[in-house]
Amino acid sequence: MSGGNGYDFNAISFSPDGKLFQVEYATKAVEKDYLVLAVKCQDGILMAAEKVLSSSLLAPNSNHRIFWINDSIACATVGHRPDCYALAVKAREEASSYFDNFGVKITVPELVSRVSMSFQQNHCVSGYRPYGCTALFGSFIDESLYAIEPCGQYYGYFACCFGKGSGLARAELQKTDWSTKTVRESIDEVARIIRTLHENQNKKWEIEMMWICKETEGIPQRVPESVFSPVQAE
Repeated sequence: MSGGNGYDFNAISFSPDGKLFQVEYATKAVEKDYLVLAVKCQDGILMAAEKVLSSSLLAPNSNHRIFWINDSIACATVGHRPDCYALAVKAREEASSYFDNFGVKITVPELVSRVSMSFQQNHCVSGYRPYGCTALFGSFIDESLYAIEPCGQYYGYFACCFGKGSGLARAELQKTDWSTKTVRESIDEVARIIRTLHENQNKKWEIEMMWICKETEGIPQRVPESVFSPVQAE
């Protein structure tokens, strides 16, 4: 038998102690990926992701981990990369469908509610497996920051982080009252948190950032290099 004593062959069956082992394995995939975090500031949302350049052949400022969903919502991802891409596409489809049906832009709470149903369906249908990723959704228009975890549950946050070193990063996030800071003021502090976690790692890396704030008129945009240059280290 495997570590799940036979109960990890699918995501349908609960073990005798109430666990879904495939969901726990999906959560492990998130914990092993590099850090992603987001904060809700007084004038918008800031998202940041740690990106390790595992090969010198990789192009800097590419292979994104943070995506636009529509012209008001952004999504930062962490976990199994193909699942992250599929999740971003699913969220775009839900946002587009909502606009086509109702003629207004979808809100972040409604979007995460709809996407979470896709997570739940993967637990209930034979032949599917849980998404091995977590996604953070943010919008300036409805001033929302939410995260969906591999089990399908979602929460609203003032600040959150997932991935390798998230325990230490969470402790750092709790030290700051982000509601008193602007997004521009928060950029250096968020970068400092990621740098602190990366101090002892001898790898080439960079920081990807996206902001959705007053300064961008509520549109998700990459933080320009005139404001923050991606940090690289050997």
